[in-house]
Amino acid sequence: MTRLTTSLAASLCLSMVGSSGVVLSGCAPSVETFVEARRARATARIAKVLQARDLAKAAPDVFEDTMVDPGPMSLCDLMIPPFRDKPCDTWAIDLAQLEAPDRYPSVAAVNFGQAEWLVLTRSLLETGRYPPNEKYPEGAEPDRVNRIIEHGFRWLDNLRYVIIVDPDELVVPDVTPDNKAYVAGNFEGSAHLYAIEPEVRALGAVRFEFAMSGDVKVRMKRGQINKAELVDAFSKAVRGALADKLATRLRSLEPAAL
Repeated sequence: MTRLTTSLAASLCLSMVGSSGVVLSGCAPSVETFVEARRARATARIAKVLQARDLAKAAPDVFEDTMVDPGPMSLCDLMIPPFRDKPCDTWAIDLAQLEAPDRYPSVAAVNFGQAEWLVLTRSLLETGRYPPNEKYPEGAEPDRVNRIIEHGFRWLDNLRYVIIVDPDELVVPDVTPDNKAYVAGNFEGSAHLYAIEPEVRALGAVRFEFAMSGDVKVRMKRGQINKAELVDAFSKAVRGALADKLATRLRSLEPAAL
């Protein structure tokens, strides 16, 4: 009877695996078990990302576009929505965020979207715990695998290319003292492409830039500009400038990823 009950429970758990491969609540493995099964591969991938970071730090200034198109690529959104169901193999991340990913939420005026997943996976690999945040303060992490954890490791597992953005000039927009107008911001920098499989190697770089002009769509309250929304609009525009440049340079970049 015990053997039959165990078998039935196992089949019920299998029936609860979603079409995307995500194990639904009730049968998810513990975080410890999930991480341990992925530790070696995830650790090796993060080490390769850091190798690419070191190459980007040592790279000479970029004066012309030299990026080589390696073939079909699927770019993770430059600012990832909460969950992207379609797998991607290419990350875009700021060099400063790679230097201090744990500080990225408070210091990144332009967020390219990947630092948060490095924070999540490195914390789980190193401590077995979620990085403390508003949803899960320290000591309140989930003990079962949730969708965020599953996605974080899946994106890292699929990773083949890293685009590291190195800003040369960044002027963050600001509001005037009366909050009724803004001082324009601008960005100039380069994006360096690295393959990490089978070994880390540079595939060149491109320059891109964005300068604010004209009207910026931000919400105003009592005739005053919301500074946070102003900076967010600027950040989105910088990411858009990079996406446009990459789409032109990398002909085989997956259009849906932009």
